[in-house]
Amino acid sequence: MTIDEYRKKILGLLKASSSEQEVRSVLKTADEVLKDSDISESSKKQFWVDLYEDLGGDDYVLMEKQASSSLSAIVAAAKEVIAKKVKE
Repeated sequence: MTIDEYRKKILGLLKASSSEQEVRSVLKTADEVLKDSDISESSKKQFWVDLYEDLGGDDYVLMEKQASSSLSAIVAAAKEVIAKKVKE
């Protein structure tokens, strides 16, 4: 699996998430997989940048399972975790 394929898989899991806790769990697992991989640090950082953009950058995207009232909190949680990864 390529890093782009993995990013798309993670994006799918994020879109299917129904809570902030689930989002954080998905992103924690992704982080662990990336840390254990042999890809370069710049590729890891690019993974997080691309995932952030996949989530709509600064715009919100409609996810499949969430009620619209919780969408902002879920997307914000994902972006918060990703922003920290990009800064590392």
